[in-house]
Amino acid sequence: MSQQGNPSQCVKCGAPVGTTGGRCPFCGTEQPRVSTLEPSGAAAVGLTDVNRARTARPSFRPQPKARSGGIVAVAVVGALVVVGAAAGGLFFLTRSGGGEAPATSASAPPPSTASPARTIGGVEVADAARVDPTDLLPRMRPRVAAWSADAKLLEIQVTRATNGTVNLTEPGGEIVTRFLSEKTDPRAPKGKEITRQRLQFVVKLGAGEPEQSAGAAGDKPAAEPNCIWSAAHRAAVKGGLPLAGPTDARYGWDAKFATDVWLFTSGTHRLVVDGNSCAIKG
Repeated sequence: MSQQGNPSQCVKCGAPVGTTGGRCPFCGTEQPRVSTLEPSGAAAVGLTDVNRARTARPSFRPQPKARSGGIVAVAVVGALVVVGAAAGGLFFLTRSGGGEAPATSASAPPPSTASPARTIGGVEVADAARVDPTDLLPRMRPRVAAWSADAKLLEIQVTRATNGTVNLTEPGGEIVTRFLSEKTDPRAPKGKEITRQRLQFVVKLGAGEPEQSAGAAGDKPAAEPNCIWSAAHRAAVKGGLPLAGPTDARYGWDAKFATDVWLFTSGTHRLVVDGNSCAIKG
């Protein structure tokens, strides 16, 4: 029987291996070859040694490297830094006179120079010091529709407008808007088939709720102006009407021109503006 090396240990897992080199039968690590042989008759690796190595194999597995310990240490140091920073922040807030950070607040908008909105004569007015008469029409419509579903505009009368608007906060400024409702009864006597009713909004200081009254035989409804107040007033000023006023005006049907017009009067100035095209009429 050829000579074999004395039993040795695997350089990695520590299991018993021969001295002739080769791979460890347990972990597969290549073993260094030993050049000096032991004397003949030395015991070879036997079955008992192999069984013992297999039974003790878990203890031969390589131990985890010390790297994980370093990671834990870094994590602990990081946690201490965070805690220290928080404590420092709390100390700073306490020293500055309060335990809480001051709350931020948005800057307040500049105060408005317009008059507050309010209801005058049953109509909501956004700025009573500067009122455009035709701006009131949409705010009147709900009341008008509740009064009569087929009501139409009859006329708009403006008193004491200055610089293109009406100041309702001063005495004399006034806007009167009238609506007309016409109902026909074929069973009524001739000449009385049509019943006319008016709904009148008076928008001025101290005015009350809208009032209903009987219409007149000559009442003729007008279309809401396509040439609104501001455009009509600019056209009149361009035609020679004094801008500062005071100016009175009326909008409605005009038999002379057979159409709806604005009639502006200021002192000796009198101008007629087409209610649809804003053209100056003769």
